[in-house]
Amino acid sequence: MIRIAILGAGPVAERHLGALQAHPGECRVTTIYDEQPVTANAFAAGHGLMPCSELEPVWEEADAVVVCDLGARRARVIGTALARGIDVLIEPPLAMSEQELQRMLGGIVKAPRRPVAMIGHDELYHPALGAVRELLAGQTIVSLELERHDPKGAAALPDDFDIVREMLLPQIEMIGALIDQPVVATQAAGARSKPAEPFDHARALLVLDDNTLVTLSAARCGGARVRTLRAVTTGAVVECDLDTGVVEATRLADDGVVAGAHSVRRRIDVPHRDPWEAQAAAWLQAIEARAKPRLSIGAIVTAEETADAIRGRMDLVDRRTPSRRTGKLRAA
Repeated sequence: MIRIAILGAGPVAERHLGALQAHPGECRVTTIYDEQPVTANAFAAGHGLMPCSELEPVWEEADAVVVCDLGARRARVIGTALARGIDVLIEPPLAMSEQELQRMLGGIVKAPRRPVAMIGHDELYHPALGAVRELLAGQTIVSLELERHDPKGAAALPDDFDIVREMLLPQIEMIGALIDQPVVATQAAGARSKPAEPFDHARALLVLDDNTLVTLSAARCGGARVRTLRAVTTGAVVECDLDTGVVEATRLADDGVVAGAHSVRRRIDVPHRDPWEAQAAAWLQAIEARAKPRLSIGAIVTAEETADAIRGRMDLVDRRTPSRRTGKLRAA
């Protein structure tokens, strides 16, 4: 039985607690930590947990921890847990400096046993995406297209809105979980609906090492919410709507009824499963098997390097100069 402590008694801690409690035969959440004793006590009283406002008792009692909101202390706390060999599930974003990241990775090296360090990403455990993963198994993937739109609302975007980090990075992480291939080339461009605001729509083209083409599209300038994925293989086209959970596959078939090959479109029945519970199950399985998780710290670092390359391409296009002849902006 894995003893688990949750660090940070904010709203997301409720989601993780409920997901872990769905696996009573594998783990038991025993402790809630928050540096504010009143907050820790209130959360503990509502859920029958032991409250802690100091970390030392947590390290003594827990086999694994879920790291939620700890503010500026987050990297140091994660590094300490890993150095003690405690398995960690980290609520995203990782959002650490190079120095903090190296300190955290150093904790893994110092640990008495290699801990499992997994980054949370509940969309990766959506049952529809699981169905897509099964359909693509053994297939030669030619291209992937991911589209993500969020409604903007009436208010202006905040000055620090970063479409790459907030909307494209989760897509990059999803690609890494679907295809274990490094990115070898990037092209990207972003644009603004209003000149005074940050980029609110962007598109990126990635080339993977096996020549798979990946198109990422993100927007926060309209009124719709979209989460779709389209995969083209040598044998089929698979389309997935992550909001509705609908998966459809189109294949060429020759069934002897219609003369010649023709396309057959089939909707896949996807049984419902809470993504947070599935994520918790994946973490517990990785701990039990001492296996590398689907989204590791290294995978996040690689994804952020790709995001930095995309941002660089967007900035390059944004700085292009007008043509002397036409007055229009030149292509980058």
